[in-house]
Amino acid sequence: MGVQHGPFEQEYVAENTVFKSKIYFRNLPLSLLSLIELVVKLVNLGIARLGRSKSRGYGQITIDAGNIRVLFIGRFDEKARVAYSINLSKEEGKFEPIEVEVIRQEENVIVKDSYAPEGMKGDIIEKLPFGLLCVFTWDSVKKNLANVLNALKTK
Repeated sequence: MGVQHGPFEQEYVAENTVFKSKIYFRNLPLSLLSLIELVVKLVNLGIARLGRSKSRGYGQITIDAGNIRVLFIGRFDEKARVAYSINLSKEEGKFEPIEVEVIRQEENVIVKDSYAPEGMKGDIIEKLPFGLLCVFTWDSVKKNLANVLNALKTK
């Protein structure tokens, strides 16, 4: 197909424009969010770009991953430790279910799973009747990337 006659202008976003966005996940172990670090690094190095006209220099962005908010469902008012299992596999036997353990300690939580056995420490933002709303720093999550990659490589 050819270009039609008439004036055509390239739309763009001005340099140094800041976008804020939220990404929601459901039933995903916290340690697996560390896989996003691969994308963040590629984008920030300029290897991965977004949008059209990337070959003309457009699409360069920088991602600054902020804090991660997590809602843990469970009766933390009755017990300080809640364990559950998440099965990410759609095929039988492809991946083992991931056992997740959430431990409440005063105003903090420790989350451990098979990819993060040493645990990730977060702060409790709000105690709810059905669970805990917590915040984790991006650094505490992305430090599990090597463990996650090694575990996935052996599967």
